[in-house]
Amino acid sequence: MAYNISFEEDTEPTIFDSKLGGLPYWDFGSEREFPTDSEGNKMQLLFQINIEKSQDVFAGDELLPKTGMLQFFISPSDNAFGLNFDGTGLGDGFAVVYHEEINYDATREAVEDAGVPLGAGDFSTPVLKECAARFEKCDGDVANGIFAKAEFTQDPPEFFDESLLVLLQLDSSGNEDYMMWGDEGIGNFFITEDDLRNRKFENVLYNWDCC
Repeated sequence: MAYNISFEEDTEPTIFDSKLGGLPYWDFGSEREFPTDSEGNKMQLLFQINIEKSQDVFAGDELLPKTGMLQFFISPSDNAFGLNFDGTGLGDGFAVVYHEEINYDATREAVEDAGVPLGAGDFSTPVLKECAARFEKCDGDVANGIFAKAEFTQDPPEFFDESLLVLLQLDSSGNEDYMMWGDEGIGNFFITEDDLRNRKFENVLYNWDCC
C-alpha cells in the first residue's frame, strides 16, 4: 500500500499538522535536542507527518507507526538542501526524527523563540510556500507520496536498490507553487523495511536531483 500526498494551499497549518515546510512541531520542554547541521545551525523543516491524526488513512498499515510525528529536516546552511552529493545518501545535512508521543501543549511561540528557521521561501530550501498536506491510499505510481514508486530526473544514486522503501518523495513537477528542487527536480528519502519496523530513522538515506 502506498499513500499519495496532496497539498491544501487554503488551509493554514499549525505546528501539529502534517505539512510542507514552515515551523515544525517540537517540545522544547523535553530533553530531546533539536537537530543541527555540522555548523551548529538549527535545521529547517522540509515535511512532517502527524501519523496519529491520519489514522483514517494509515489504519491497518503494518509498517508505519500508529502514533506520533515523523519529521524530515534539512540544513539551512547552503543551497544544496542538505545533500552531500557523494552518492551514499548519508550526511549531516539532513535528519529524520520520530516522536512517539506528541505534546499538544507545545507552542509555536516556543519554536520561534528557539530560533528555528521558517523552512519556506528561502534559497536554502526547496519549499516555496508552507502548506497543509493530506494523504490518500493509492497504487504507488504517484509523484508525491509515501511508499511510492521511486522516481528520479537523472540516474538513480549509487546507493539505490529496489529493496529500499520510499519513506517520502516530493516532486517539483506540477507543484511549482509549493516547491522547487533545483530545475524541476525530485527529492527522496529511503529506508529499509527492517529499519522502518524497528524505528531506526537515523538510517534513512536521502537524495535529490534535477534536470
